[in-house]
Amino acid sequence: MKTPSLFCLCLAGVFAAQAQEIDSKLLQSPRIYTAKKTTGTITIDGKADEAQWSKADWTVDFSDITDGENKPAAYTTRGKLLWDDNYVYLYVAFEEPHVWATLKEHDSSVFQDNALEVFIDPDDDTHNYVEFQINAFTTVWDLIMNLPYRNGGRSLSDWDIKGLQKAVHVNGTLNDPTDEDRGWGVELAFPIKSILGGRRAAIKPGDYWRMNFSRVQRETEVQDGQYQRKSDGNGRPLAPEYWVWSPVGAVNLHFPERMGYVLFAEDDGNPVPPTIDHEEEGMRLELWKYYYVQQAYQGEHGAYAADLRALRDAYPKDQLAVTDAIQLFATPYQFLLRYNYPNGQFITIDHLGKVSKGKED
Repeated sequence: MKTPSLFCLCLAGVFAAQAQEIDSKLLQSPRIYTAKKTTGTITIDGKADEAQWSKADWTVDFSDITDGENKPAAYTTRGKLLWDDNYVYLYVAFEEPHVWATLKEHDSSVFQDNALEVFIDPDDDTHNYVEFQINAFTTVWDLIMNLPYRNGGRSLSDWDIKGLQKAVHVNGTLNDPTDEDRGWGVELAFPIKSILGGRRAAIKPGDYWRMNFSRVQRETEVQDGQYQRKSDGNGRPLAPEYWVWSPVGAVNLHFPERMGYVLFAEDDGNPVPPTIDHEEEGMRLELWKYYYVQQAYQGEHGAYAADLRALRDAYPKDQLAVTDAIQLFATPYQFLLRYNYPNGQFITIDHLGKVSKGKED
Protein backbone atom coordinates (compact mmCIF):
# COMPACT_ATOMS: atom_id res chain seq x y z
CA MET A 1 0.00 0.00 0.00
CA LYS A 2 1.26 3.48 -0.79
CA THR A 3 2.23 5.62 2.18
CA PRO A 4 -0.11 8.65 2.28
CA SER A 5 1.54 12.05 2.01
CA LEU A 6 1.48 14.38 5.01
CA PHE A 7 -0.75 16.72 3.01
CA CYS A 8 -3.26 13.96 2.36
CA LEU A 9 -3.25 12.84 5.99
CA CYS A 10 -3.87 16.42 7.12
CA LEU A 11 -6.73 16.85 4.68
CA ALA A 12 -8.23 13.55 5.70
CA GLY A 13 -8.31 14.60 9.33
CA VAL A 14 -9.64 18.06 8.58
CA PHE A 15 -12.43 16.89 6.32
CA ALA A 16 -13.46 13.99 8.50
CA ALA A 17 -13.62 16.14 11.62
CA GLN A 18 -15.28 19.31 10.37
CA ALA A 19 -15.91 19.01 6.66
CA GLN A 20 -18.63 21.59 6.23
CA GLU A 21 -16.79 24.32 8.12
CA ILE A 22 -13.55 23.78 6.20
CA ASP A 23 -15.37 23.65 2.88
CA SER A 24 -16.93 27.04 3.44
CA LYS A 25 -13.52 28.61 4.08
CA LEU A 26 -11.59 26.93 1.29
CA LEU A 27 -14.34 27.60 -1.23
CA GLN A 28 -15.05 31.28 -0.78
CA SER A 29 -15.25 33.11 -4.09
CA PRO A 30 -11.88 34.79 -4.80
CA ARG A 31 -11.57 38.57 -4.81
CA ILE A 32 -11.77 40.46 -8.11
CA TYR A 33 -9.90 43.67 -8.93
CA THR A 34 -9.97 45.65 -12.18
CA ALA A 35 -6.61 47.21 -13.11
CA LYS A 36 -6.88 50.19 -15.47
CA LYS A 37 -4.41 50.86 -18.25
CA THR A 38 -2.25 53.95 -17.98
CA THR A 39 -0.28 55.88 -20.61
CA GLY A 40 1.54 58.25 -18.25
CA THR A 41 4.98 57.84 -16.71
CA ILE A 42 5.19 56.29 -13.27
CA THR A 43 8.32 56.85 -11.21
CA ILE A 44 8.97 53.92 -8.89
CA ASP A 45 9.86 55.67 -5.62
CA GLY A 46 7.56 54.02 -3.07
CA LYS A 47 5.18 57.00 -2.94
CA ALA A 48 2.60 56.44 -5.73
CA ASP A 49 1.92 60.17 -5.88
CA GLU A 50 1.56 60.51 -9.66
CA ALA A 51 -1.82 61.59 -11.03
CA GLN A 52 -2.26 58.18 -12.67
CA TRP A 53 -2.37 56.46 -9.30
CA SER A 54 -5.32 58.62 -8.24
CA LYS A 55 -7.38 56.92 -10.99
CA ALA A 56 -6.68 53.44 -9.59
CA ASP A 57 -9.14 52.02 -7.08
CA TRP A 58 -7.94 50.70 -3.73
CA THR A 59 -8.41 47.04 -2.98
CA VAL A 60 -10.46 46.09 0.04
CA ASP A 61 -8.41 46.14 3.22
CA PHE A 62 -6.33 43.01 3.72
CA SER A 63 -7.72 40.62 6.33
CA ASP A 64 -6.91 37.30 8.00
CA ILE A 65 -5.69 34.59 5.62
CA THR A 66 -8.14 32.02 6.99
CA ASP A 67 -11.18 33.92 8.23
CA GLY A 68 -11.10 36.96 5.95
CA GLU A 69 -13.27 39.89 7.01
CA ASN A 70 -14.49 37.92 10.02
CA LYS A 71 -11.05 38.62 11.52
CA PRO A 72 -9.86 42.11 10.50
CA ALA A 73 -6.15 42.95 10.54
CA ALA A 74 -4.69 44.98 13.40
CA TYR A 75 -3.17 47.49 10.97
CA THR A 76 -4.70 48.73 7.73
CA THR A 77 -3.14 47.36 4.55
CA ARG A 78 -4.46 47.92 1.03
CA GLY A 79 -3.17 48.12 -2.53
CA LYS A 80 -3.88 49.35 -6.04
CA LEU A 81 -2.77 48.32 -9.52
CA LEU A 82 -2.25 49.84 -12.96
CA TRP A 83 -0.75 48.48 -16.18
CA ASP A 84 0.66 49.54 -19.51
CA ASP A 85 2.20 47.72 -22.47
CA ASN A 86 5.38 46.88 -20.54
CA TYR A 87 4.60 46.67 -16.82
CA VAL A 88 2.04 45.75 -14.21
CA TYR A 89 2.32 48.31 -11.41
CA LEU A 90 1.49 47.54 -7.80
CA TYR A 91 1.44 49.87 -4.80
CA VAL A 92 0.72 48.60 -1.29
CA ALA A 93 0.38 50.89 1.74
CA PHE A 94 1.07 49.54 5.23
CA GLU A 95 -0.06 51.17 8.45
CA GLU A 96 2.78 50.34 10.87
CA PRO A 97 3.92 52.02 14.12
CA HIS A 98 7.27 50.22 14.17
CA VAL A 99 8.91 49.75 10.75
CA TRP A 100 11.81 47.32 10.93
CA ALA A 101 13.79 44.92 8.75
CA THR A 102 16.96 42.87 9.07
CA LEU A 103 17.63 40.98 5.82
CA LYS A 104 19.64 42.58 3.03
CA GLU A 105 20.82 39.65 0.88
CA HIS A 106 18.92 38.90 -2.34
CA ASP A 107 16.91 35.65 -2.22
CA SER A 108 17.23 35.37 1.55
CA SER A 109 14.14 34.28 3.51
CA VAL A 110 12.53 37.71 3.41
CA PHE A 111 9.34 36.47 5.10
CA GLN A 112 11.35 36.19 8.33
CA ASP A 113 10.96 40.00 8.46
CA ASN A 114 7.76 41.95 8.10
CA ALA A 115 7.20 41.73 4.36
CA LEU A 116 4.92 41.97 1.37
CA GLU A 117 4.38 38.74 -0.55
CA VAL A 118 2.99 38.70 -4.08
CA PHE A 119 1.83 35.57 -5.90
CA ILE A 120 1.18 35.57 -9.66
CA ASP A 121 -0.26 32.79 -11.83
CA PRO A 122 -0.68 34.41 -15.26
CA ASP A 123 -1.91 31.19 -16.92
CA ASP A 124 -4.48 30.37 -14.20
CA ASP A 125 -3.44 26.72 -14.17
CA THR A 126 -1.93 26.55 -10.61
CA HIS A 127 1.52 25.54 -11.96
CA ASN A 128 4.66 27.59 -12.70
CA TYR A 129 3.51 30.51 -10.59
CA VAL A 130 5.61 33.38 -9.24
CA GLU A 131 6.28 34.07 -5.58
CA PHE A 132 7.76 37.46 -4.70
CA GLN A 133 8.72 38.87 -1.29
CA ILE A 134 10.08 42.30 -0.31
CA ASN A 135 10.90 43.92 3.03
CA ALA A 136 11.46 47.52 4.13
CA PHE A 137 15.11 47.35 2.99
CA THR A 138 13.76 46.53 -0.52
CA THR A 139 15.41 43.12 -0.20
CA VAL A 140 13.73 40.70 -2.63
CA TRP A 141 13.21 36.97 -2.79
CA ASP A 142 11.73 36.03 -6.16
CA LEU A 143 11.14 32.48 -7.32
CA ILE A 144 9.07 30.19 -9.50
CA MET A 145 7.05 27.28 -8.11
CA ASN A 146 6.70 24.49 -10.66
CA LEU A 147 3.65 23.27 -8.75
CA PRO A 148 2.34 23.70 -5.20
CA TYR A 149 4.23 22.18 -2.27
CA ARG A 150 1.22 19.95 -1.50
CA ASN A 151 1.82 18.23 -4.86
CA GLY A 152 5.57 17.81 -4.39
CA GLY A 153 6.45 21.16 -5.90
CA ARG A 154 9.91 22.71 -5.75
CA SER A 155 10.94 26.34 -5.74
CA LEU A 156 13.38 27.75 -8.28
CA SER A 157 15.12 30.64 -6.52
CA ASP A 158 17.77 31.02 -9.23
CA TRP A 159 15.03 32.56 -11.38
CA ASP A 160 14.82 36.38 -11.18
CA ILE A 161 12.28 38.91 -12.39
CA LYS A 162 14.50 40.60 -14.95
CA GLY A 163 13.81 44.30 -15.28
CA LEU A 164 11.91 44.54 -11.98
CA GLN A 165 11.59 48.06 -10.58
CA LYS A 166 11.11 48.38 -6.82
CA ALA A 167 11.09 51.03 -4.12
CA VAL A 168 10.05 51.43 -0.49
CA HIS A 169 9.14 54.69 1.22
CA VAL A 170 9.09 54.74 5.03
CA ASN A 171 6.82 57.29 6.66
CA GLY A 172 8.95 57.45 9.78
CA THR A 173 12.33 55.95 10.60
CA LEU A 174 13.43 52.42 9.80
CA ASN A 175 14.70 50.34 12.73
CA ASP A 176 14.37 53.12 15.31
CA PRO A 177 12.36 51.93 18.34
CA THR A 178 12.60 55.33 20.07
CA ASP A 179 9.81 56.82 17.95
CA GLU A 180 6.49 55.78 16.44
CA ASP A 181 6.15 55.51 12.66
CA ARG A 182 3.07 55.94 10.49
CA GLY A 183 3.83 53.19 8.00
CA TRP A 184 5.57 52.26 4.79
CA GLY A 185 4.72 51.86 1.13
CA VAL A 186 5.96 49.44 -1.52
CA GLU A 187 5.83 50.41 -5.19
CA LEU A 188 6.65 47.82 -7.84
CA ALA A 189 6.77 47.55 -11.63
CA PHE A 190 6.64 43.93 -12.78
CA PRO A 191 7.91 43.54 -16.38
CA ILE A 192 5.21 41.70 -18.29
CA LYS A 193 7.63 39.82 -20.55
CA SER A 194 9.58 38.50 -17.57
CA ILE A 195 6.45 37.30 -15.78
CA LEU A 196 4.98 35.69 -18.89
CA GLY A 197 8.32 34.10 -19.79
CA GLY A 198 7.57 33.85 -23.48
CA ARG A 199 4.21 32.14 -23.02
CA ARG A 200 2.43 35.17 -24.47
CA ALA A 201 3.82 38.34 -25.94
CA ALA A 202 1.77 40.86 -23.98
CA ILE A 203 -1.36 41.66 -22.03
CA LYS A 204 -4.46 42.90 -23.82
CA PRO A 205 -7.66 44.35 -22.37
CA GLY A 206 -9.92 41.58 -21.13
CA ASP A 207 -7.04 39.34 -19.99
CA TYR A 208 -6.57 38.47 -16.35
CA TRP A 209 -3.92 37.13 -13.99
CA ARG A 210 -4.54 35.18 -10.83
CA MET A 211 -2.80 37.10 -8.04
CA ASN A 212 -2.70 37.43 -4.29
CA PHE A 213 -1.00 39.83 -1.92
CA SER A 214 -0.04 38.99 1.64
CA ARG A 215 1.34 41.04 4.51
CA VAL A 216 3.61 39.02 6.80
CA GLN A 217 3.41 40.68 10.20
CA ARG A 218 5.63 39.58 13.09
CA GLU A 219 5.40 40.64 16.71
CA THR A 220 8.54 42.38 17.93
CA GLU A 221 10.08 43.53 21.18
CA VAL A 222 12.98 45.87 21.95
CA GLN A 223 16.22 44.42 23.30
CA ASP A 224 19.38 46.50 23.75
CA GLY A 225 17.80 49.32 21.79
CA GLN A 226 16.96 47.16 18.76
CA TYR A 227 13.88 45.41 17.44
CA GLN A 228 13.87 41.64 17.85
CA ARG A 229 11.30 39.08 16.78
CA LYS A 230 9.30 38.05 19.83
CA SER A 231 9.84 34.45 20.94
CA ASP A 232 7.87 31.91 22.92
CA GLY A 233 9.00 30.39 26.20
CA ASN A 234 11.30 27.98 24.36
CA GLY A 235 13.12 30.69 22.41
CA ARG A 236 11.34 30.00 19.12
CA PRO A 237 10.09 33.05 17.17
CA LEU A 238 6.34 33.46 17.34
CA ALA A 239 4.42 32.58 14.18
CA PRO A 240 3.50 35.65 12.11
CA GLU A 241 0.10 36.96 11.19
CA TYR A 242 -0.81 36.71 7.51
CA TRP A 243 -3.14 39.42 6.24
CA VAL A 244 -4.16 38.96 2.62
CA TRP A 245 -6.19 40.55 -0.14
CA SER A 246 -8.03 37.36 -1.18
CA PRO A 247 -8.59 35.01 1.80
CA VAL A 248 -7.32 31.47 1.32
CA GLY A 249 -9.23 29.57 4.00
CA ALA A 250 -6.06 28.00 5.45
CA VAL A 251 -2.69 29.27 6.67
CA ASN A 252 -1.09 28.35 3.36
CA LEU A 253 -0.45 30.78 0.52
CA HIS A 254 0.43 27.92 -1.83
CA PHE A 255 -3.17 27.19 -2.75
CA PRO A 256 -2.96 28.95 -6.15
CA GLU A 257 -6.61 28.20 -6.90
CA ARG A 258 -7.43 30.57 -4.04
CA MET A 259 -5.70 33.56 -5.63
CA GLY A 260 -7.85 36.51 -6.62
CA TYR A 261 -8.54 37.72 -10.16
CA VAL A 262 -6.83 40.85 -11.48
CA LEU A 263 -8.63 41.91 -14.67
CA PHE A 264 -6.87 44.14 -17.17
CA ALA A 265 -9.13 46.88 -18.52
CA GLU A 266 -8.67 49.94 -20.69
CA ASP A 267 -8.64 53.33 -18.95
CA ASP A 268 -11.73 55.10 -17.57
CA GLY A 269 -13.08 55.58 -21.08
CA ASN A 270 -13.68 51.86 -21.56
CA PRO A 271 -17.49 51.45 -21.37
CA VAL A 272 -17.43 47.66 -20.84
CA PRO A 273 -14.93 46.52 -18.19
CA PRO A 274 -13.91 42.86 -18.24
CA THR A 275 -15.78 40.44 -16.05
CA ILE A 276 -15.42 36.93 -14.66
CA ASP A 277 -17.74 34.15 -15.85
CA HIS A 278 -19.51 33.39 -12.58
CA GLU A 279 -20.95 30.12 -13.88
CA GLU A 280 -17.46 28.89 -14.68
CA GLU A 281 -16.16 30.07 -11.31
CA GLY A 282 -19.01 28.31 -9.53
CA MET A 283 -18.28 25.01 -11.26
CA ARG A 284 -14.57 25.42 -10.56
CA LEU A 285 -15.39 25.60 -6.88
CA GLU A 286 -17.46 22.41 -7.16
CA LEU A 287 -14.55 20.64 -8.91
CA TRP A 288 -12.12 21.83 -6.23
CA LYS A 289 -14.44 20.45 -3.58
CA TYR A 290 -14.18 17.04 -5.25
CA TYR A 291 -10.41 17.50 -5.58
CA TYR A 292 -9.95 18.15 -1.85
CA VAL A 293 -12.03 15.17 -0.77
CA GLN A 294 -10.35 12.92 -3.36
CA GLN A 295 -6.98 13.82 -1.80
CA ALA A 296 -8.41 13.16 1.65
CA TYR A 297 -9.80 9.82 0.45
CA GLN A 298 -6.36 8.81 -0.83
CA GLY A 299 -4.87 9.73 2.53
CA GLU A 300 -7.32 7.48 4.34
CA HIS A 301 -7.44 4.54 1.89
CA GLY A 302 -4.06 4.61 0.15
CA ALA A 303 -5.71 4.93 -3.27
CA TYR A 304 -7.96 7.39 -5.06
CA ALA A 305 -11.69 6.73 -5.29
CA ALA A 306 -12.75 5.18 -8.58
CA ASP A 307 -16.03 7.07 -8.94
CA LEU A 308 -17.88 10.14 -7.69
CA ARG A 309 -20.43 8.16 -5.72
CA ALA A 310 -17.68 6.74 -3.49
CA LEU A 311 -16.60 10.27 -2.62
CA ARG A 312 -20.16 11.43 -1.93
CA ASP A 313 -20.75 8.42 0.31
CA ALA A 314 -17.46 8.94 2.17
CA TYR A 315 -17.98 12.67 2.74
CA PRO A 316 -21.73 13.32 2.99
CA LYS A 317 -21.31 16.54 4.99
CA ASP A 318 -19.49 18.20 2.11
CA GLN A 319 -22.62 18.37 -0.05
CA LEU A 320 -20.75 17.40 -3.21
CA ALA A 321 -22.59 18.38 -6.38
CA VAL A 322 -24.59 15.66 -8.11
CA THR A 323 -24.70 16.33 -11.85
CA ASP A 324 -23.92 14.41 -15.03
CA ALA A 325 -21.83 17.40 -16.14
CA ILE A 326 -19.08 16.41 -13.65
CA GLN A 327 -16.97 13.37 -14.51
CA LEU A 328 -14.17 11.53 -12.73
CA PHE A 329 -11.53 9.42 -14.49
CA ALA A 330 -9.33 7.66 -11.95
CA THR A 331 -6.80 4.94 -11.25
CA PRO A 332 -5.57 4.19 -7.73
CA TYR A 333 -2.67 6.60 -8.29
CA GLN A 334 -3.99 9.49 -10.39
CA PHE A 335 -7.25 11.13 -11.44
CA LEU A 336 -8.84 13.76 -13.63
CA LEU A 337 -11.98 15.73 -12.75
CA ARG A 338 -13.90 17.33 -15.60
CA TYR A 339 -16.89 19.63 -15.91
CA ASN A 340 -18.64 19.83 -19.31
CA TYR A 341 -20.48 23.03 -20.17
CA PRO A 342 -23.55 22.86 -22.44
CA ASN A 343 -21.72 24.83 -25.16
CA GLY A 344 -19.02 22.16 -25.54
CA GLN A 345 -16.40 23.87 -23.39
CA PHE A 346 -14.89 22.00 -20.45
CA ILE A 347 -12.60 22.51 -17.49
CA THR A 348 -10.45 19.84 -15.84
CA ILE A 349 -8.39 19.44 -12.64
CA ASP A 350 -5.93 16.57 -12.34
CA HIS A 351 -4.38 14.87 -9.29
CA LEU A 352 -1.56 17.46 -9.26
CA GLY A 353 -4.10 20.28 -9.14
CA LYS A 354 -3.38 21.47 -12.71
CA VAL A 355 -6.31 23.34 -14.25
CA SER A 356 -6.95 23.10 -17.99
CA LYS A 357 -9.70 24.44 -20.19
CA GLY A 358 -10.77 23.45 -23.68
CA LYS A 359 -13.60 22.95 -26.12
CA GLU A 360 -14.81 19.88 -27.95
CA ASP A 361 -14.27 19.95 -31.73
